[in-house]
Amino acid sequence: MTMLEGFLLDLASFIIYVIVVTVSGVLSPGPLTIATLIHGAKGGLKAGLNCALGHMLVELPLAVLIGLGLLNLMGSGVKQILEIVGGLALIGFGMLQLRGSLRSVNSSQDVSAEGSMLPMSGSALLTGVTLTGLNPYFILWWLSIGSALIYEALNLGLVEGLAIMYLAHVWMDYAWLGLIAHLSGCGRRVLGRKIYRYILIGFSIALVVFGVLWIASAIGVS
Repeated sequence: MTMLEGFLLDLASFIIYVIVVTVSGVLSPGPLTIATLIHGAKGGLKAGLNCALGHMLVELPLAVLIGLGLLNLMGSGVKQILEIVGGLALIGFGMLQLRGSLRSVNSSQDVSAEGSMLPMSGSALLTGVTLTGLNPYFILWWLSIGSALIYEALNLGLVEGLAIMYLAHVWMDYAWLGLIAHLSGCGRRVLGRKIYRYILIGFSIALVVFGVLWIASAIGVS
């Protein structure tokens, strides 16, 4: 085996390692996943890709800061603030979406028009940024598991290693959020407007529940 072949084998092994380690985080249900489903009812695949782009606008700088050694830990006070602020944001978003969905159940309003009532639904990109930046568990994941991946990637070089590691991870965000948004849009057409409105009500309640759980965690309620 030549040196080049050995390098390519090591590179392929590292990429597979990154995918295996991060796929569970990408596919785990959470506020951004639920919000993407809501966006998908209106905007389909494009909405999901915009959610993923907003997510990346927060995630990529965070990964770079960790790689540069400028963000090695986060105090419990910062985590608590993120949980409270993020929880309040989720409750607010969920309640606005819930109000719009409940109103549409008793009217002829198309579910796809509900987004104009809700800032979160009005901008999938903004949703991706907000629900990523205010998610304390996402940040803690990058400061723990993500940091370990980044430090291993640095063996390939600062720029090259970070680029390879992040590209091996980020395509899954786009694939997953784009897929569920597309399926959400298809589901609205298949199930019909009225049934899908009730599904959106369930999604909205789930966002509120996430928000309450974040705040309860911040103030130490078990």
